[in-house]
Amino acid sequence: MEIFLGEVSGHDVHCVATIAEARKTVTDSLPDVLVVDFLLPDGNGLDLGLETLRDEPHLCVVLVTGLELTEVCRTVARDREIPVLRKPFELEELLVLVGKGLSQK
Repeated sequence: MEIFLGEVSGHDVHCVATIAEARKTVTDSLPDVLVVDFLLPDGNGLDLGLETLRDEPHLCVVLVTGLELTEVCRTVARDREIPVLRKPFELEELLVLVGKGLSQK
């Protein structure tokens, strides 16, 4: 994903492995788009996305997961307009969502 979005598609990509690292990255240099996995070692990506949107409501957040989300999670994501990509997904699907997020800025 990093190679596809960065080298192939020309986006500036910062990859991190934890919510703590993501919070630091968002604080240090606000991204245009936040692509976050639901299941991370130190929490869940939906909570991070919602937290980030409270401070930066115009940020595009995309949630990816291999899990079957509960109805509550799907409703929250839908209400906050957070698209959810189920793994496995085609990288082009992600690129379309990233493009939409960037065009709405």
